[in-house]
Amino acid sequence: MDLNLIVTDVMTGETTKTAVRLNKEATISELLSAIGAGTAEFPKYYPFSGKLMFGEPRLPFAVSEGRILYEVPFEKAKVCDFISTMDLSNQAIEITVGIPWAGGPGLYDLEQMWESALQVLGTIAVFCSVSGYSLKDFIHWFCKLFQKRKKKPHTVFHIIYSRPMWTHHDLASLLDIGPDRAKDMLKVFGYRYDNSKKIYTQREDIDEIKSKLSDVKSLDIRK
Repeated sequence: MDLNLIVTDVMTGETTKTAVRLNKEATISELLSAIGAGTAEFPKYYPFSGKLMFGEPRLPFAVSEGRILYEVPFEKAKVCDFISTMDLSNQAIEITVGIPWAGGPGLYDLEQMWESALQVLGTIAVFCSVSGYSLKDFIHWFCKLFQKRKKKPHTVFHIIYSRPMWTHHDLASLLDIGPDRAKDMLKVFGYRYDNSKKIYTQREDIDEIKSKLSDVKSLDIRK
């Protein structure tokens, strides 16, 4: 497969465009080797974790054959799965290189991350309405469910926003939740139902919601 890449080196500040040819089973590690990159991140596609969250060579998630894979090591993450997950078949892949993985503050534990998520999610109430039960109940259900599944809040945010449009059945299937819960999840996170297309699409205020969600703490930074 032929790929077009946009590569930004944070050490030099330079951005270059390049093309590579890989076999269909190539991994992210092989892609990076093809461009001579020792370290790399994909912040455009996984924006909530922050640069220091990418201290290990892995993708927070990818979808392969309809099944979601979490924390996929670069040497096992297939480029074709990454492309289909992010719907990049006709787009250049943007890669950031030159960021060292060593050092830096440590991660909060999972419980602390979800405690932060619980507080931040309460601030987006002005953007949404959930019928049938209160937004507070939904937020508690959401946080408890994925904390119990041992998934980081940032990873779940990445999954939800990986598509500009969803059917609630697709999201429900991918996350293994009920379809009604999927409907409410889409509403809370800034999607609205387009009756003419029979699909959920992103609202105009979705960037404001994303901005608030980026406040969920993941790193133990002390001044």
